[in-house]
Order: sequence, then C-alpha cells, then structure tokens
Amino acid sequence: MKKQLFHINVCYLLSVCLLINSAKANSLTDTINVLKLLVDHPQIYSSQLNDIDGNQKIHIPEALDSLCSHAQLTGYEVYDDDNINIQFLKKNGIAFAHISEINGAYCLRIHPDGIYTHHGFSWMLIPFIDQIYSCKMFPPRILNTGIQLSFLGSIFNAAGTFNLNVQISYNRELQSVSGEVNAQVSSNTSQISLFEIKSTYLESVLLVDPPNQEGTTGNFQYVQISGRDGEMVFNDYWIPKNKPQLTKDGMKQMLIIGNHNLAKENQSDMQTAYPDLDITFDTSVQFKGVYDLNLKNTPGAENISIVPDVMISSENYRFSFVVE
Repeated sequence: MKKQLFHINVCYLLSVCLLINSAKANSLTDTINVLKLLVDHPQIYSSQLNDIDGNQKIHIPEALDSLCSHAQLTGYEVYDDDNINIQFLKKNGIAFAHISEINGAYCLRIHPDGIYTHHGFSWMLIPFIDQIYSCKMFPPRILNTGIQLSFLGSIFNAAGTFNLNVQISYNRELQSVSGEVNAQVSSNTSQISLFEIKSTYLESVLLVDPPNQEGTTGNFQYVQISGRDGEMVFNDYWIPKNKPQLTKDGMKQMLIIGNHNLAKENQSDMQTAYPDLDITFDTSVQFKGVYDLNLKNTPGAENISIVPDVMISSENYRFSFVVE
C-alpha cells in the first residue's frame, strides 16, 4: 500500500511541475540529482536545483521541473507489443496508430479514436514494383512535434533504392492524425508505385441495419480524385461498384471517405465510423484503383487496392496527409 501511495503522489506532482515555468536551465548533473532525490539518496543540496519559489528549500515539484525540462516531455511514445509484433504510436497514453511488418513491407494503420481495430484501411508505406517489397525500418524517433519513422529499402529486381521518412502527429481534441512523407528514390526504371492503400468494400452482404436485408457497405465509400489533366482541372470520384478498375493521370489530391461497416459479421464495429484519409502530393501522380470482385461478398477481406504511381523524373517525392 505504501508503494502505491508513493506512485500516486509522484504522478500528481509530475503533472504539477509541468505547469511551472523555470527561470534558468538545469544541467544534466541537476537532473541526475533529481533522480537521486526521488530514491531518498543523501547529500542533495538546494544549490544543485532550481529554487523556483526562492525559499531556500527543496520541493519535489521543483526537482521534477529540472527532470521535465531535460526530458522535453511531449507526451509521444512508441510501445512495442512483442506478443503481436506491433509498434503502437501513442500520445498521452492514447494509441493513435500502429505499424507492423507484412511480407517485407511495413503497414501503417491509423485510428484517431484510440481503438486499434478502428483503422479502416491498411497503408503499405513502401515504394515498390510488382508487389515485391524489401525494406528495413529504423527505430522510431520521438520529436517535440510527433514521431518520425524512417525506412531504407531496395526496389524489385535491382531497379533502385529508396529512403523514406514519415513524420506523424496527433491532435487528441480533434481526433485527427496528420503527417508528412518524404521519399528519396533512385531508380533505373521509368515508373514506380509510391505506396499502396488497402481497404474493404462489400456488396450483397447481410446487414445489421436495416436488419435481415442485403446491401452495400464496407470500411469506405468512395475516393475523390482531384488534379489537372493538361489544361483541364478535374474532380472525379471512384465508386468501386460502378467501375471496378480506374486509372487516372494528373492526380494531386485524393480523399478516401470512410464508412460505417454494417456487415452482419462485423457487429462489434457497427457503430464505428471509419476515418477519412486526405493525401496531397507535391507532384502529379497516376491514380490506380482496383476492386477485387471475387471478394466482394467476403466481410473482412481487403479487396480494394489504391496505388499512386509516379514517373521517375525526380529523386524527391513529398506528400502530406490528414486522417480524421
């Protein structure tokens, strides 16, 4: 019981110290002394700490202020769940995204509501040709503004190499995840796919609402595609059941609209509105959308593939995204 009370008090005082504005910087030695103080180590003097209130005494919040300023606490962290081989990206304890390795690529799934099954789509981040992936992920970096993910890999059949950096952040109040991606590509081929997004679109499946009826549902409804084709600005829509395959040149932005998946086999998630994904590219890309009709009646199947292809005209490709 004594240890539990001590833990509660330290957590409370940590939250208090974050509100204190320190007038001077503290050295690494100060921070180490703070740790000693917290374990009741002797020989700690007030001259080694920042006496915020000027009363010549040491208070735990003052000691923790030194620790907080050194740690530059931002609330972001990465948690490795070795049992399911997933890295969770968190802010203030809320897991807003997770990443896992699948068949040589890394898959980012984003869930702004903090429930890791509510992602709606699988984002295969890695540039590729012909669905062949080869990639290494470096340890994530915690930044003041978010989390940085870095990757290094080769493109199929020695066609080239790439460096990929993803910086991602979370707004809890808006339940919004945003980020920027920078891909440096060196390739001897004329065209590559920047990434692939997979999702679920279903037809003629039994629904929970309205009950005992069949209909169209899934994790997303359609994709809005905007860009320029020559002199003509376009704003088109891809609805898979209307056109199972679509290729469109000149895309600069795509908005994937989420949906309530009302398939009866997904009853536990029937109240979940899957998030929207909005991506803006710095350069024109070719949109490719493919709907696998063989899986149109299979709840849970990722039967949608959305791929932006680029003609190799530069070494740097950048795009930004918002998920909410």
